[in-house]
Amino acid sequence: MPKPLVGKNLEQADPRGRFELTVVTILKRKVASSCTSTTPQIESVYGIPEPTRVFEAADILVVFGREQNVKKLLES
Repeated sequence: MPKPLVGKNLEQADPRGRFELTVVTILKRKVASSCTSTTPQIESVYGIPEPTRVFEAADILVVFGREQNVKKLLES
């Protein structure tokens, strides 16, 4: 999750207007630890996000759009 989006909701972040990207769903990340490693895993999958859904640092956005626009989002 790009840091500037954390704490904003989908409507405020406006990925469609700013980056021409559609948020398909949001995955919630968790970290599973063992004695030898720490591995990121998916804790839950949200359906189509509501415009009021606030982004959190552990969120993974699944987006639809052009690769160049995804890069712009990641660099924001």
